[in-house]
Amino acid sequence: MEMKITGMGLVCSLGGDVTDVFKRMCAGECGFRPITRFEAEPYAQKKAGQLSEDLENELRTAFPDEDISAAMMKRAGTEAMAQATTIVPPERQGV
Repeated sequence: MEMKITGMGLVCSLGGDVTDVFKRMCAGECGFRPITRFEAEPYAQKKAGQLSEDLENELRTAFPDEDISAAMMKRAGTEAMAQATTIVPPERQGV
């Protein structure tokens, strides 16, 4: 069986979906922000491309049984599947 996904999904430090990230990229925004996940003082780099607190909370609410990486993948995969044009019946699709 062969399947092709023709949709896109994206979750990163610039936003939680393709449209938001593209808009912010075109506006020249930077996704790097002060590190809050751990004490950054001992390190030279004090900023990183981490999710905003609001987006992280949104993902943790939507996917309470997953770690943040899995929640990001599921959110991006769900967006990609929603955009995809496919002839595979919904009961045979998955993220």
